[in-house]
Amino acid sequence: MITREQIRKLAGYSYSRGVDIWRQGKIRRFQIKTTKKGRQIQADVKGSGRNLYDVRILLDEEEDSVQEAWCDCPAFYSYEGLCKHCTAVLLYYLENPDRVEEEHMSLSEFLKQRGLEGIQKEIGEATDGIKIQENLRAPGNTTASRSDSMLLAGVPKRRTTRQLKELLQKQTARHMLPVLQEESFGKVRLEPLLICDTRECRAEFRIGIGRMYIVKDIFSMIRALREQSSYSYGKSLEFVHIKGSFTEESRPLVEFLEQWVGRYEKAYLQTSGYSYLYRAALPKARTIVLDGWGLDGFLDAMGNRVFYVQLDGTESRWHVTDAALERRLQLTGTEGGAELSLENVFGYACERDQVYFKDGLIYRVSNEGLGEVTEFLDCMKKLPNRTAFLQEEDLPAFFRQLMPILKEHFQCEIKGVDEKQTELSAVKFQFYLDMPQEKLVSCRAIACYGEREYSVYDLTGDIDRRDLVSESEAARILSSYCNTYDDLKKEMIIYQDDELFYRLLTEGIVQLSAIGEVYVSDALKKVRVLPSPGVSVGISMGGDLLELTVSSQDMPREELMEILSRYDRKRKFYRLKNGDFVNMEENGLESLQEVRQALQLTDKQLMQDKIEVPAYRMLYLDETLQENAMMEVIRDVSFASRIEKLQNPDFEKDYVPDSLKGILREYQKAGAAWIGMLYSNQFGGILADDMGLGKTLQVISFLLVEHTGCSLIVCPASLVYNWKHELERFAPSLKADMVTGNVQQRKEVLDRWKEVDVLITSYDLLRRDITDYQELHFSAR
Repeated sequence: MITREQIRKLAGYSYSRGVDIWRQGKIRRFQIKTTKKGRQIQADVKGSGRNLYDVRILLDEEEDSVQEAWCDCPAFYSYEGLCKHCTAVLLYYLENPDRVEEEHMSLSEFLKQRGLEGIQKEIGEATDGIKIQENLRAPGNTTASRSDSMLLAGVPKRRTTRQLKELLQKQTARHMLPVLQEESFGKVRLEPLLICDTRECRAEFRIGIGRMYIVKDIFSMIRALREQSSYSYGKSLEFVHIKGSFTEESRPLVEFLEQWVGRYEKAYLQTSGYSYLYRAALPKARTIVLDGWGLDGFLDAMGNRVFYVQLDGTESRWHVTDAALERRLQLTGTEGGAELSLENVFGYACERDQVYFKDGLIYRVSNEGLGEVTEFLDCMKKLPNRTAFLQEEDLPAFFRQLMPILKEHFQCEIKGVDEKQTELSAVKFQFYLDMPQEKLVSCRAIACYGEREYSVYDLTGDIDRRDLVSESEAARILSSYCNTYDDLKKEMIIYQDDELFYRLLTEGIVQLSAIGEVYVSDALKKVRVLPSPGVSVGISMGGDLLELTVSSQDMPREELMEILSRYDRKRKFYRLKNGDFVNMEENGLESLQEVRQALQLTDKQLMQDKIEVPAYRMLYLDETLQENAMMEVIRDVSFASRIEKLQNPDFEKDYVPDSLKGILREYQKAGAAWIGMLYSNQFGGILADDMGLGKTLQVISFLLVEHTGCSLIVCPASLVYNWKHELERFAPSLKADMVTGNVQQRKEVLDRWKEVDVLITSYDLLRRDITDYQELHFSAR
């Protein structure tokens, strides 16, 4: 909260006099409103004689500072700090912050403040709120009325929240205004006077119903509108300011002024010299300056209304028109060239429009619609009488580059200039491509005008006789395929960039041929762009392994393997060691590369005639190497037969021994048959039944049927003995042993592995004894 010391510093010499006013109890009316800006204090302070001064202060409670302070006493602007009345109000607030917050205005006071005492009779006396005391007592004033004592002694009944109560009172007053102010409600006219000169555009306003009064202070008018209070412009015009008080055609202008004040009131504080924090009072503003934003908004608000404009010191009636502005542009031939003159039409450049005043009409030309002609207008605006001179050699460029645009916006009149003689000869382009050394390609572009030839990168000769627009476009196209420039030879270069080189060969030559003739040197012709190679992949069964062979009829196998070893699917090409390019788009190598990465094949393996991979990858290979326009897949009979069996498994073989037929359920029989199918095709698998559904029994059933040697069971340590027990119970014909105990005991069991049918161990023990298992061969694991 602001301190007494802060008030002393802000007040300066007026502090002691402010203390006197505060102690004498001269603060009559006191209000506080909490807004987004801070706490607004408004008070009336009794002066000498019958004078009553209006004080307004804005506090920032978070920063403990005075943001704005204002008083309508005559001496306010003569003080270097706060005046004595502002000082007295701040001292009262400092001593009574809690008490002040509780105070409300009665409806009668609210209406009286706004000059609406008549409403009191219409809506009845409203005394629900706690009334503002007419005389607030300062410290030391112990005199209290009997009613005050009774109020303080009793327990006050709960009242409507002050802010809501005040809002209800405002709404009541607002709805009564059309009845109580019938003679003025909806009849107040607001008329502008637009004052235009070469320096700026300004506006003044008159207001009234019959007799019109000059608005002497725009800020006061808008403040009354914001506060919905009464404001007087003269003896015959005083009314409560709400938008409904104005005529319908005046309301858009009122809204514009409200926006203008909101946008510029802070700027007026600074430019008017009242920038001290404690003296942030707005000066009176009879005239407002309309910048680009302001003039656009003003004309929007006026619509098609007729209003007065003061131009060249003369007032007359004007209005905005939707018609297109007709403006003359004249080009007259003179000795050595031509004179260009643009009709001078007075106007302003605004944010959205160019605004022109001509023959009582105001034209608004959209800046977006002007496009490229904007720069021309800016250029001509700076010239005396809007007149420029063009040398004879500059006329071709003017007619080619500017005149087509100008004809779209102006009424063009050409005298004494033969437009056809200024036309340029049609340009033809020649492009010369060469490869003087490895990793370097040179590109020259020549613009031909009959017998005259110029490099498109040389802008030093005969500029006025050349079609620079077409030349710059040709230069842009060629430059997009190069990465450096040789200034000495005036040519573009591709240096050590295979991607640009490939784009030039596949795209650039075609694009350049569309706008000119392309000449390619013999050295460059030797560099070929080969199509994507066709790939052939053979798959066959070789015992327990798959054998792959990869070949191509389009290139040697060594080159194909070289491409595959460096394959990058993001690149569109691959460059061979001999300098040729291979198109890598839409080829069979992508599928082959996926197989290579999945199988983790090395470059050494790729160079082998036959590549061996585990048989369990056959389904993956068959799915990945699908038929492709650029790849042929050859499957031998054994591979195709095995795939057919896997895709359409035959479960006819019975994997349930007689000893378990009365024990296994149907889903367990199917599980045992599925394990048998995987075993016969040398595949592994996961039997993912829920716990307790008999997975152990299904494996035992499989072991009894496919018993051809020793099998290995690996399980958690807690289940090793359970497996042994289950085997003894359901497969007593199978000799089972557990690989447990110490190192020596486990080794002894492994040494006699051929003598048993099933070995059982845990994951941890298998990891420890892994070297002892390497020489053992199990029929099933």
